Amino acid sequence: MPRGRPPEGPQALTGAERQARWRARHAGALAIRYRRPVDRRSRLQRWYDAVAELVTLEGEYEQWFEALPEALRDTATGEAAGDAPGDAEGCGGRVRCSSRT
Repeated sequence: MPRGRPPEGPQALTGAERQARWRARHAGALAIRYRRPVDRRSRLQRWYDAVAELVTLEGEYEQWFEALPEALRDTATGEAAGDAPGDAEGCGGRVRCSSRT
């Protein structure tokens, strides 16, 4: 039983001809892959940076809640924002926080 499809011409293509056809077909579809830059900070430094970001976000949320009109503070969103625990500041000096101490 013959393998593959029959040749288009009188003879089968050589490997070089097949490769040239394939490259011509895929010439416009050049894939460029970018590697993510390697984060060279230590795990402890990444932790401190993450905690600093959380403290910054907590301050922004506090400002947002204070700017919220009184009528909206009684809604579910306002109550949830007001009840958010502010324990991110306590994590700044420690490596572990919350239930993983």
